[in-house]
This record gives sequence, structure tokens and C-alpha cells, in this order.
Amino acid sequence: MNGHMKQLIFGAGCVLFLVQESTSASSFSIGGRVGFNLANVSLEEENEFQTSAGGIYAGVFADCVLAPFFSIVPEIAYSMKGVQWVYDRENTNGDMISETDASRVSYLEIPLHLVFSLPKKKWLIRPYLYGGPSVAFFLGAQKQVTLDGTQIYSGPKNESARNVDFGIGFGGGGIIALGPGDIRIDVRYTMGLLTVDAGADEDVKNSVFTFSAGYSVPLCKAKN
Repeated sequence: MNGHMKQLIFGAGCVLFLVQESTSASSFSIGGRVGFNLANVSLEEENEFQTSAGGIYAGVFADCVLAPFFSIVPEIAYSMKGVQWVYDRENTNGDMISETDASRVSYLEIPLHLVFSLPKKKWLIRPYLYGGPSVAFFLGAQKQVTLDGTQIYSGPKNESARNVDFGIGFGGGGIIALGPGDIRIDVRYTMGLLTVDAGADEDVKNSVFTFSAGYSVPLCKAKN
């Protein structure tokens, strides 16, 4: 069994454990969400050529309501992070060209958030805020280089990546009742706590904004 498969099994086990431990919640729902990341890395020294890279975010979650205003939400997701550098330089003919060097890193990410939300009956769009830790397991990395929009190189970049990253996330959103469940619109920022490039001369930490939309359905509701 390879390392990536072990990470997937471990991640799924963590979420199942959290769900099992939350069966005493007053209500319980499950759902899924999809969206995109605006990912970057924080460096000790600023780099004027550095810019954000886009990536996919998709996952499933459980919402375990523990009190009228509080719930705990474990999640397991595929999250693409990374960074890109954009340079303007002259070619051999003296013309200015744009070179983009992008690195995109795929993770299996497991956030665990504590959520504060307002009462259901008083809001058409029920706002909520949340925060909590996350652990992310490295799945693979890809490097792409383009010149004026034409790709000239694409290949794996796994040699110095760390296998695990820890982070702290916080964000907010809105819940809209629709049909048997709820639509969830969400914005999140996740700050990496560990350097993710073992070969770098300075700390390289993930810094990611996630924008997503999802839907959840209740499996059990609080008894009146």
C-alpha cells in the first residue's frame, strides 16, 4: 500500500471518528461543497514577482449542532494550493515577453471548525462565523512554465515537499433553507503553520483563501 493511499485511509478514518463521536448532537446533517482556492505562500522576504495561483476545492462535511448557536463541523476535502511568479523580460529579439512559473500542490485536507450561527427562524440568510485547526496531507505537486500564455514545461515537483501541513482557518458565510436541506455559501482563510518546502532557505507557508458553495441535508433533528 503506497503512502498516498495510507493518507487517504487515515483521513477518512479521522472524519468517521469525529462523526461517530458527534452522534449525541441535538441535530446532525451531512453535505458537500465545491469551490476554488486563491492560494499563495508567505515568505520571510517579500517578492514583487509573486502572485496567487488558482486551484480546486471540493469536499464533504458533517454539521453536528451541539447548542442553539454552536456546532462542530468536521470536513474532508481535496484542496489545491500553490503559488506563481510572473516575470516580464526581453527575448533575443528585444521584445518584452511574460514568463509565468506556477507551482500547484494537491492536499487531502481535514479541517475541524467550531461554528457560531444565528437562530434559524429570524433570518432569510442565516449568517455564521467559524474557526479551527486543519491538517493537510500532501498528495502531489505540479510545476508549469508558460511564455506569453504558451506552455513550455509541465512536470511533477515532489522532491522537497513535506508530507503534512497544519493550519488555522477562520471564515464565515450564509445558510439559505431550500427544499429538504440548506444551501451554504462560504469564504475562508487558512494560514499554514509549517514550512512546506524542505529544500527552501527560508520558511514557506501556505496562505489560502477558499470560496465555496454547498448543500447539506439533515439526518436527524432536535426533538422538541
